[in-house]
Amino acid sequence: MKKFIVPALFAFLFVAASCMNMSGGSEKGGSIRVALPGGRYVYDKNNADKFVVRVIGESETIEKDAALGGVIEFTELEAGEYTVVAEARDSANNDELIASGSKDIKVEADKTTECPFTLIISNCFVAEDGSIVINKTKLEKTAL
Repeated sequence: MKKFIVPALFAFLFVAASCMNMSGGSEKGGSIRVALPGGRYVYDKNNADKFVVRVIGESETIEKDAALGGVIEFTELEAGEYTVVAEARDSANNDELIASGSKDIKVEADKTTECPFTLIISNCFVAEDGSIVINKTKLEKTAL
């Protein structure tokens, strides 16, 4: 009888521990999934080759980098309102901003929220003297 109790007790403890791990036990658990556009010349041959994506909440800001066509997932977020900001940049040209966009997202606990957004091509930049310069070449490329 003792030989049966020890393995049965061990099996019961193993199953109980496995169930506790699956339940999570965390009040966080919501996530945001951002699918990035693919293709090197998505932005009218402006050579965007990397993305910087930020999730901005009330108490924290999380930033991640990714290549074109990738997926970024921000996990273990508390339920609440967030702003997702994405920037397409040209790393070969001093991380020049090619396009950007943002979207407000509501995160619910234990759910993944998809984040579709539109990136708008940037036609201006800030010069070293602090002035704003309009890039006429980009304006010509993006004119319809």
